[in-house]
This record gives sequence, structure tokens and C-alpha cells, in this order.
Amino acid sequence: MKALFGKELRFIIPSFTDIQGLREYLNSRCWELREVNEKGELIIAPILDFKGGRRIMMNEIKEKVENYLSLKKERDRLDNKIRELRNKLTQAVEKAGGEMKVDKFILSIQKRESFEYVPELAKTLLGQYYSIVAEEVVNKRKVAGLIKGGFITEEDLQSAKNITRTTKALVIKEDKNGK
Repeated sequence: MKALFGKELRFIIPSFTDIQGLREYLNSRCWELREVNEKGELIIAPILDFKGGRRIMMNEIKEKVENYLSLKKERDRLDNKIRELRNKLTQAVEKAGGEMKVDKFILSIQKRESFEYVPELAKTLLGQYYSIVAEEVVNKRKVAGLIKGGFITEEDLQSAKNITRTTKALVIKEDKNGK
């Protein structure tokens, strides 16, 4: 079922004969059975259940989505502005020799490095302690390249997959065809 904000859907589900069972099933899936007409069509509307049985209809969710997207767009605009200002400040500090004082602010350029140890050299230098700090890691980007190239499939490595962290993401895509 495709959720259309503020719209009702009409379709026929011949396998459900128990209307109350269907109503409970739909409610558990965030849909509300509005009507079963004489043609056997089910008219359902999307809902969202919260604790305490409170329902928020899709037009309220639509408003929240639009507000979220508006704020996200504003945040992106501000992020770009911050990046632009940071670049200009960095250029000014570099021209001033790497450090400058403006009013009560001291601006400086600091060198920050990310690094990795070369395994062969670390093994030699650490000796017996190498086994404590060493980790063997499979490069996911290279595995994705093998999959994309058709050399292996995702299923080939399924038993070797170890999920270390699970997160949730809210994905909102603008429907170019609908309203």
C-alpha cells in the first residue's frame, strides 16, 4: 500500500471475510478501514497510532513533514553559509601568517592529522604486543566493487556479515508526480 497524504485508497481484498479481523489488521499497520461498499471495495485511510490510542491523521503528519523539510532546507542553507565563512576566515588567517587577533578573538590555523599505522612496520616495532592491537578488517568499499562487478553476490558473504550497530533513518522523498 502506498501512503498518500490526506487521500483514501480503494481496493478489493478477497481473502478477508472477517471485517473485524481486517479492521484490527489494518489498524496494526497504521491504516483505518473507513467503509466497505456494495462493490466489495475497501475504503481505507492512513493513520498513525500513538500511546494511549491517540490518532494523528495524515494531514497533521503532512504538516510535520513539510515543517521538517523546511527546517532541513534552512539548516542546509546555514551549513553552506558557515562553510563559506569558515573558508574566508581560513584564507584571511593564512594570509596573516597562520595566527591573528581580532578584538577578543584569536584565530589560528591548526594542523590536524588522521593516520593509520603501517601493519608491517607496527608488527616489527611492537613485537609481542602486536597481536593485542592488530585487527583484521574487510574493506567494505572493495567488497561493494566486487559485487557491482558481478564477481560475487551479497548472498555469498551473508554468513560472514556481523552487524555491529543498527540505527534508524527517516527517509523523505518528494513525490514529483503527486501533490
